[in-house]
Amino acid sequence: MFRIGDFVEVVAVNPVVQLTQVRETPRTHSLPEPLALLVDGYLVVEGANAAAMHGLLSALPQGGAFLLSGVYGTGKSHLMATLGLLAEFPDARQRFARRNPTWSPLLQPIGEGRFFVTYISLDEFDPTAFALETVVAREIASEAERKGFTVPTDPSARGEWLSAVWQQAQAKGFSGIVLLLDELAMFLNAKSGEALHRDASFLQFLAQATRRLPLLLVGALQRGVEDLQRIEPYALTQVRDRFQQTWLLNFAHALPLISQVLLRKRNEATLRQKLSDLRHQSSWAQRFSVDELFACYPLHPLTVRCLERSVGAFFSRTRSVVTFVQWSVRQHLDAEWRQLITPDTLLDHFEPDLHAHPQLRPFVQQVLPYFEARDGEVLRLIKALLAFQVGGEEPSAQKLAEALMRDAQEVWAMLERLRTEA
Repeated sequence: MFRIGDFVEVVAVNPVVQLTQVRETPRTHSLPEPLALLVDGYLVVEGANAAAMHGLLSALPQGGAFLLSGVYGTGKSHLMATLGLLAEFPDARQRFARRNPTWSPLLQPIGEGRFFVTYISLDEFDPTAFALETVVAREIASEAERKGFTVPTDPSARGEWLSAVWQQAQAKGFSGIVLLLDELAMFLNAKSGEALHRDASFLQFLAQATRRLPLLLVGALQRGVEDLQRIEPYALTQVRDRFQQTWLLNFAHALPLISQVLLRKRNEATLRQKLSDLRHQSSWAQRFSVDELFACYPLHPLTVRCLERSVGAFFSRTRSVVTFVQWSVRQHLDAEWRQLITPDTLLDHFEPDLHAHPQLRPFVQQVLPYFEARDGEVLRLIKALLAFQVGGEEPSAQKLAEALMRDAQEVWAMLERLRTEA
């Protein structure tokens, strides 16, 4: 008998990407395996996310100043980490091109070049204790030391300091400098007065320097330049004018994330044939095409739909998709291949999170406890109903039957019994 684990494996993807982890991973001349997972796990989302990656890779050889904005979960840190690794390692670019062949022409002009990349997570630093230029100079010096050379650490004479950094990096064979600043808005918005003005001035200096040096500067915000709410309007205009473009990133849709990143299919021809047979044998499966069943497998298509809508409305989107898929599929690897992961499983995973939302709290504090003493199938039905409610799905008896892979008459009978007992 085939198991779900015979057809899929769960890819080890970290739901939270931090530049600190990228920076601290030991390096050799080749891309380290832990970081290769980051490159493999980056999903190029169509729209602004793809435009941002395209624009940044295009600017890499000559430099430029850019900003990424987007709420938590839109992949700003993952994009910056991937960009940094592509700039650092030629074999990372080869790996990325194999998974994304349409991007090969964009990567070819970079050739075998290696860039001096500094990864800075500004949430590691107390904004009231450190100036931005102190943090940047210190982190650049630390990165240079890890790579076997030294650079000046005093940025008070800014132009001379940065020119000296580039001269030393160039002498070590680097093609350019990449400076990645995560959590930039949080760092700057914790300041005021002269300290804030000095940081804004330094940010302008770095952005301006990209016009004369092969320096690629990328900063991450949540809403855009206007997110730097404490900077006075004139200085804010100066900062905005120095950066060439800001991209507002979007969430990754659940299905491409699941099918292209989080799960790896095995024995694909056999799985497709079995799913085709399942459509002919089961009335609930006839509503879905073989392609749809295959793309979602081992999740039920209605589970994916409820997941997409519920995390978009209530949870940290990309992170929640990653954790749910990893947890639920690992729980079901030994299940019979046809036992798809149905929408009621969403309640099992997200129940702790539901307590934090006023709209959803009554479901977990009143509705679920009331039905927990009932038999397992009734409880599954109630959980599926709640998953439909949270996911904005029409809760008809027919659709519930499809979601639970049951006969519609059986579901009608359970609903009628619940109605008469209420």
